[in-house]
Amino acid sequence: MPLKGTFGAGSALGFGFGVGVEGPYAIDYLVVAGGGGGGGTANFAFGSGGSGGGAGGYRNSFTSSSYDVPSVSTIEVDRGTGYPVTVGSGGGQNSSGGQSVFSSITSTGGGGGRAGNTAQTGNSGGSGSGGSWDGGGGGTGNSPSRTPSQGSNGGSAENGGNHRSGGGGGANSAGASGPGGGAGGAGKASSINGSSTTRSGGGGQGGGGASPNGSGGSGGGGSGNSSGQANTGGGGGGGYGNGQSGKSGGSGIVILRHLDGPSTSSGGTVSTSGAARIHTFTGNGTYTA
Repeated sequence: MPLKGTFGAGSALGFGFGVGVEGPYAIDYLVVAGGGGGGGTANFAFGSGGSGGGAGGYRNSFTSSSYDVPSVSTIEVDRGTGYPVTVGSGGGQNSSGGQSVFSSITSTGGGGGRAGNTAQTGNSGGSGSGGSWDGGGGGTGNSPSRTPSQGSNGGSAENGGNHRSGGGGGANSAGASGPGGGAGGAGKASSINGSSTTRSGGGGQGGGGASPNGSGGSGGGGSGNSSGQANTGGGGGGGYGNGQSGKSGGSGIVILRHLDGPSTSSGGTVSTSGAARIHTFTGNGTYTA
């Protein structure tokens, strides 16, 4: 059954639906998609490494531990109704991550990286992957467009010189360009589960010859030649420039939180933070309100 609508800050504070009252109630969400896989590389010694994968799209309604400053509207769910939850997988070499979905909220998988042996523009996604080889442009992030933005652009590749690839974009910042080291962009932090955790960091470009691996973005992004962290939506690192493969992006996560719903709500791993009830999904499932 689709969501009925949205609530603003007033409902986030609990106005309208108190504990034990029958009827719909407001719920906060964090929906993070799977990160893109890092780019494969040139199959020769000292070639430029592949570009970093983009972080999985990041959509979050919860920005305050005191529940008084939601950045976007919470959503309303009907008691006793089941809502499917999809958690996106991380992408493999050169492949984009899978989308994560909670009813009307969809986060797009991160863009897959590019191989380091030809100039290519990075793939678009929740966050874009880095461009490769001789001046390939960074992939477009926040694609499709969402407000607030679900991610950032990837970094562009070096034009000439060592032909270093760009880093993947993160939820909070763009990936660095090849000349700038090809680091993945930084992710964003949320305290929706009661503890501040950063997710959706971009993957770093793979090194080659005299060029080191780019560092992964904070929030699970893999450094060059390393995979993104599971359940963070981190982008995978580009493969090293001697024929090594691009590394996998990290899988996504969905976290739901409510103050005013019933204690019988179910789905995922259930925990509490103060008066709030929290449901964490690291794989596909159903939230029963």
